[in-house]
Amino acid sequence: MSYKFTENANYEDFSGGRVIYHNSGFTNYPVRLACEIFMRCLARVNRPKVSIYDPCCGSGYILTILGFLYGDRISFLWGSDISPEAVLLAKKNLQLLSKEGLLRRKAELEDLHHTYRKDSHAYAIESVKRLLILVKDDGIPFNIFNRDILTAKGDYPQADIIITDVPYGGLADWSSLKPFAMDTMLENTWHNLKPKGVVAVSSDKAQKVNNPAYMRVEKFQVGKRKVEIITKKPLESSL
Repeated sequence: MSYKFTENANYEDFSGGRVIYHNSGFTNYPVRLACEIFMRCLARVNRPKVSIYDPCCGSGYILTILGFLYGDRISFLWGSDISPEAVLLAKKNLQLLSKEGLLRRKAELEDLHHTYRKDSHAYAIESVKRLLILVKDDGIPFNIFNRDILTAKGDYPQADIIITDVPYGGLADWSSLKPFAMDTMLENTWHNLKPKGVVAVSSDKAQKVNNPAYMRVEKFQVGKRKVEIITKKPLESSL
């Protein structure tokens, strides 16, 4: 795949565990790919500012990096996850999108550097200084909440763009017990997508989008990751 919108830049400041909080068991995501997906979605939605929802947000990594890099194009960030630990971690990361949150993180890193004198902490402090240029004083409004996306439907939230990296493999709470987990997720988030909004789903090759209420507008692959961008079919087409 050729990138249409994003250049191959140095994204070290956004590495998980550097400034952005990271716990064992949570995956990061290629920053350039997340940016490319967002920009492709933004071009299709064609609105000056958009709200974003990640229904499998994990640590909130994708939402956080998009907030840092495209904060002037984002009006609200929503994230949900089945794991209470993930919800707490994602809240900490979304708080980094304000000057107050970043300065609090900087103080933590300075304490760690004073105690352990590690180069990694010194590099992270320098990253904070660069990230401070990207954020507004009060950050981006957000709400992170607990939700099992394979069972819980709901009209809230309402997003212009739904973007998520779904679990891979035979996780007990995903594909092994829910062979059509992808389509179940899409069914349960149908009411969360605004009219003319788009969904971008990143997955492995084995998982497919077959939900009849949606139509594909774009598909591409980067390494082992497949990305499908879809939108709602007109109601008469999905009956």
